Amino acid sequence: MERRILFFVGSYPDVRSAEGDFEALRILHSCDDIGAYDAAVLTTRSDGTLAVHKDERRSSRAAWIGAAAGAGADAWPPPLPGLTETDAHEIRDVVREGHAALIVMAGVEDTRKIEQTAVEATRSSLKHLDADFDAAERESR
Repeated sequence: MERRILFFVGSYPDVRSAEGDFEALRILHSCDDIGAYDAAVLTTRSDGTLAVHKDERRSSRAAWIGAAAGAGADAWPPPLPGLTETDAHEIRDVVREGHAALIVMAGVEDTRKIEQTAVEATRSSLKHLDADFDAAERESR
């Protein structure tokens, strides 16, 4: 099923700052202020690979979180339907810039609230994707 998806990535000076915005998303969702979403706090290991420090999978589109584990910052983000190479390059730059990153995938209707929640991000990138994630998930199996 094709749907417009918000893909947000924010760069943070430390894990604690990223976790603060991550927790704010959880609160918004619990109050029904935002709909289904997936989110993860990523950190970069000393060998350059990414680690999923914390994740929340509230939608059925959570497979992309697993792609972060073990991937190098240069190999991230995973191929996502509707994400251009230019978009991917910008996202990699944001992830590389800080010590931690917050990644969020949600419906575009929640764009404004998610942007307003990421108050601790020092840099961010936001993409709206027209994507058939069900087909992409079937192809990856």
